[in-house]
Formats: sequence, C-alpha cells, structure tokens
Amino acid sequence: MEPKNSLRKKDAQFSNWMRNFYNKKAKMISDKGYEYARWFSTKEKRRQHKFSTISIIYHLRDINFKNCLEIGCGPGTWTKLLIKKYPQAKFTCLDISKEMIQQFKNNIKSKNVKTMVNNFLDQEFTEKFDFIFCSRAIEYIPNKSAVLNKIN
Repeated sequence: MEPKNSLRKKDAQFSNWMRNFYNKKAKMISDKGYEYARWFSTKEKRRQHKFSTISIIYHLRDINFKNCLEIGCGPGTWTKLLIKKYPQAKFTCLDISKEMIQQFKNNIKSKNVKTMVNNFLDQEFTEKFDFIFCSRAIEYIPNKSAVLNKIN
C-alpha cells in the first residue's frame, strides 16, 4: 500500500493534467464550443446525447431536491436538463477547468446557479446538498474512496 503523501501527490499531478487538458481542449475544440463538439457535431453524437438524456430523465423520475451539487458540470449540458426539471432548485456547479466554467456561464443563464472552479476533493463546501449529480467526472478522480467519503 502506498503512503498517503504519495497518493496525494499522484492525485495532484493527475488533477493538474486534467485541468490543463480541458482548459486547452475547451479553447481549441470548436468555435461552437465543447458542448457542440462533444454532443451535436455528428449524427452519432446527437444519438448519444438523445439516449443519455432519456436515461438521465428516467433515473430522475422519482427524485426531488432543492439543493444540488453537480460535480464536473463541463459546459452545462446536463445542468440545462436539471434546471428544466427542477426550476426552483439551487445548483452549485463545480468543474476543474476554468474554460469549461466559462462555456458553462455562456450556456446557462439562471439566478439559481453558482459556479466553482476547483478539484472536487480540494473544494470546501459550507452548505449541504440533498442531491449530487455527476456524469463522467468521478471516473477521472484517482482516489475513489476519498470521493465517496466526501460525498457521504
């Protein structure tokens, strides 16, 4: 078993790599933005978006919340869906990439949304959330047990 300091160093190195990757990728991917390039630029990607949307809506069918944390919000693709379904809820949307948050701010115009740029494990929260949403961000955080402990 690796010492905790060694794990923290690897986590920090990976976080820095991920942050730099998305900061660069978000800037250069398309003049239409990361969301367009990821979800709408081809017929196949539009199909993936459609089925991901159907799946998310299905899994949210019995869930009610007032205060949501979204981990790895990216440009706000799923945040739009959440806001539409829960217009009265408050949202705290976190992403490691400042460029993704900038695209998020360009895409999402809601008074009920607060954004943060940081690594989830490094972010201090002063509030409690009754719902946490994450699509494809936790998989990029090496220390899964730390993530689950923090969520709990």
